[in-house]
Amino acid sequence: MLKFFLLFTFILTSSVKAEVTIYKSWNIPEFANPNFETLRFYLKRQLTDPEAFDKWNVKPSQNTAPLKGKLRKNLFLDSQMQSSSIVSYLLYNDGAIIYDEKSPQNRFGDLVDDQTKLLSNSVGKSLVSYLVGHAICAGFLKGVDEKLNDWPIIQNTLYHDQKLIDLLNMSARDEKYVDDVTGMRSTGRWYNTHSIKSFANRELKDSRPGEKWSQGYKYNGFITNIIMNYVIHKSGSNFQDLLNDIFQKKAGIAYPVFFFKNKWQRFDNGKLNKSLPTLNDEDGRAWYMFYASRYDYLRIAIAILEDWQTNSCVGKYLKTVYERRINKNLQTNHARLKHSVTYAGQFHTNFTGMSDRHVMGMEGYGGQSILIDFDNSRIVVLNTIHDNFNWYELVLQAIKNGKIKGNEKELQDSFQALGRRENPTPDSSSNERPKSRINRSKESLTTRFTCLKRVFQERDLSGFPTPTEIEKFITNLSNYRFIEKSYVSSATDTEKVSHFQLSKLGLPRSSVIEHKKLFLELVNFNGEAEQYCDQIYDN
Repeated sequence: MLKFFLLFTFILTSSVKAEVTIYKSWNIPEFANPNFETLRFYLKRQLTDPEAFDKWNVKPSQNTAPLKGKLRKNLFLDSQMQSSSIVSYLLYNDGAIIYDEKSPQNRFGDLVDDQTKLLSNSVGKSLVSYLVGHAICAGFLKGVDEKLNDWPIIQNTLYHDQKLIDLLNMSARDEKYVDDVTGMRSTGRWYNTHSIKSFANRELKDSRPGEKWSQGYKYNGFITNIIMNYVIHKSGSNFQDLLNDIFQKKAGIAYPVFFFKNKWQRFDNGKLNKSLPTLNDEDGRAWYMFYASRYDYLRIAIAILEDWQTNSCVGKYLKTVYERRINKNLQTNHARLKHSVTYAGQFHTNFTGMSDRHVMGMEGYGGQSILIDFDNSRIVVLNTIHDNFNWYELVLQAIKNGKIKGNEKELQDSFQALGRRENPTPDSSSNERPKSRINRSKESLTTRFTCLKRVFQERDLSGFPTPTEIEKFITNLSNYRFIEKSYVSSATDTEKVSHFQLSKLGLPRSSVIEHKKLFLELVNFNGEAEQYCDQIYDN
C-alpha cells in the first residue's frame, strides 16, 4: 500500500507543469537558474518580440555561400544539448563543419530550425565594427582616426570631436554619463530604446569627456549605437547598399538578416509615446541588435575569416583594430568574461591559453558566442537562451584545440552539403513569377499573431484571441487536411482557409465575425512572417 501511495504521488507531482519565472529584465539574468519552462518562455520572447521594431533588412543572397560538413558526433556535446539552454552549436575547422547540433525536439527543437532567426545580443556590436570596416573601404569614412565632428546631432556632447578608434575600443571617457547595466546615469533611460538625438538633447547636453587619465576600457552599448548611426549618417542613402554588399554579396546569406531600429519615441518608463512623431533615421534610431539564422552567422564569420587571411581592405581594418587593442582591466565575477584580457574595436581578444594566436571573439548577453581563430581557420558559433552551459569546453577549448573533449565518432557519409536554402529566392533576372507559397509553420503563425496584436493595440480594437485560443488554433491548423483537389471544381482555391473554417479551427466566433478580414489575411498570407508584418503595419 505504501509503495502504491508513493508511486501515485510521484506520478501526480511529476505531471504538474512547472511555473514560468518572469524576471524584471527582458532577458534572463546572467546568474539566474531558470527551469525548462522559463527557458522556453524566454526563447519564444526572443523569437517574437523583434516584430515590435523597425529593421534594416537584408534579403537572401542570389548566390548562397556553400557550406560543407565532415561531421562527428561527440558525447559531451550531446549531453550539453540535452541538458542546457543551447539551441545551436557549430564548429568549423579548416573549411568544413565538424560539429553541427541543434537542440533536440523535446527541448527547443520544435521552436528552432535552420531558417529561424536567432538574436545576437552583443555579438551585434562586433558586426557593427565589421560594418565600419566596409564603410572605410567604400570611402564613407576616412579611417579609424577620423573624428566625429561633422554630425550635427552629437554637437555639444562628449562624443563630438572624438576619434572613431576610441569609440571602437570603448574608451570614450563617458563613464560619468552612461552605465552598461542601468543606462543613462542621470535618468535611468535605457540606451537601446531611445534615439541618439533624444539623449543628446537631454542627458548628454553640454557633456564633456572625462580627464585624459581616465581614458580606458569602459564597456557600454550606447557607444556602439553612436558608431552605427554615425555610419548611417556618413553613408546616407547608400547605407542599404552597404548592408547588401556585406551580407548578400560577401557572406552569401541564405535567409534574411536584420538590425533593429526604433520606430516610436518613448516615455521614461519605456512605454511607447504615440503622441509624438515617429522617429526617422536622421534621429539616430538604429541599434546593434542583429538577427540571423544559425548557418548565416557562420557564413558571416567565414567572411570575416577570409577578409583577414586574404588581407583585403576590410582585412587590413581588422588587423588595424587588433594592433590597437587596449587592456580591459576588467573586474568581473563572470567566468566567461575573464578569459579575454584585451579589446580590439568591438572584438574581444587575447584569450586564455592563446595569447600567441590571432583570435577575435564576439560575445553576447546570455552566452551568445562567435570565436574566430585566424591562424588555424577555425570558428565556433553558439546560440543559446541562457549561459547555463560549459562555455570553457564548448567555446574556449574547442577553438583552441579544434575539437571537443570526450568520446566521439565520425559519421558515415559525413561529407555533406549543409545550410542550403530550402526555398531559394527566385532569380531577380527571370521573368517567371514565383510560385505561391503559404507558410503555416508554427513559428511563422506565432510571429504573425504577435504583429496583429500590436495592430489591435495601436488601433484600440477589441476581440483579440487569448494566447490559449491562438495556440489551439495553430495546433489545429497544422493538423488540418484541406479539401483534396479531386473533390472540388477547378476554380476552388484549396490552399486557403475560408472564414467559416476560422472558428472551427479554434478562433473565437465573436472575434471572427468582428475581424474576419484581418484573420483571413493573416492565415492566408502568401509570403514570410516579416513580409506580413511590414504590410499590416503600413496599412
